Amino acid sequence: MAPLRPQPTLLREVEQKFAFSAALVPRVLANAGSPPFRSFILHPPSTIHDTYYDTPDRLLTSHPTSPIWLRTRNGVWEAKVTVPTGERGGGQAHAGGYRKVAYEEHSASHSGGFGRIVEMVRARGVKGWNPNQSPNPDGARAEPGSKSMAADGLITICDFVTDRRAFQADGRFEVVLDSMDFGHHVGEVELLVAHNENKVDEPVDGPEHDPGTYVQRLMQQAHADITQFMREYMWFFESGEKGVKPKGKMTAYFEMLRARERKGVGNAVSGGLENERAQAASTEQREGK
Repeated sequence: MAPLRPQPTLLREVEQKFAFSAALVPRVLANAGSPPFRSFILHPPSTIHDTYYDTPDRLLTSHPTSPIWLRTRNGVWEAKVTVPTGERGGGQAHAGGYRKVAYEEHSASHSGGFGRIVEMVRARGVKGWNPNQSPNPDGARAEPGSKSMAADGLITICDFVTDRRAFQADGRFEVVLDSMDFGHHVGEVELLVAHNENKVDEPVDGPEHDPGTYVQRLMQQAHADITQFMREYMWFFESGEKGVKPKGKMTAYFEMLRARERKGVGNAVSGGLENERAQAASTEQREGK
C-alpha cells in the first residue's frame, strides 16, 4: 500500500488587540489576578527591531483586498497578509473593546526564502514590483537606502523597536504586551489556525446569515474562542481606558510622525513626511501590525 502523501498545511494568525493598564502588568506576569489563568507559561522578555517596506507608490500596503506588510524583524524578511475573516469589516473588526485581525504569514527563514515572499506577492496580483534579487540574501538586516533596497524598488516606511513581554495562558492562547520606543503600548491575544492548503476556498454549509469558506469559519471560531478567553479574565483585558479602542502599532507610529510634523520636527525615516501622511491614511483603514 502506497504511503499517504502529506497534505500541504498553511498557518494563519488570528489575533485580537487590546489596551491595558500598565499598573496591572506585574500582577498579570505573576499570574496573580482574580481569577488567575488555569495554566501559565511566562516567556523570556525580548526586544524586536521591525523595519517595514513598500514601493514608492504603496503597491503592497494599499492592496485593495489583502494589504501586504513586508518587513525585516531582527534581520529576517517576513510578510504578513491581511486576510478576510468572513465578518463585517473584512480582515479586521471590533468586538467590544477588542480589535480583531487575521493574517497569513510568510518568513524567509522557512523553505523558499525571500523568493517565497516574492511569489506570494505576485500571486496576489501585485503589478509593478519586480525585485531583481533578494534585498538581503545573506539574512543580515538591509539598511534603509541601501543599494540593494533601491534595486528592488523598496523604500522604508516605518522603523521602530519593541520591548515585549509574553506568556501562554490556558494551554493555547499566546498573550503579548508590547511597548514601542516611540511611546505606544498595545496588547494582543493570538491563536494559530492550521488548515489544509487545498481547502482554502472550499465553501461550507451554514446558516443563511453566516456564509463563509472553510478557512473563514475556522478563523471565526478562533476569534470567538479568543473573545470568550478575554472576557473570562476581563480584570486585565478590559483594564484600558474606558471607551478607547486599541490602536495598532503602525497607526500609532504614523500618528506620531504627524504630531512631529505639526511641531516642526523632521522625519528620520526615508520617504518624507508627505509620503507618511498618505501612508497614515491608508494604514488607519487597513492596519493590523
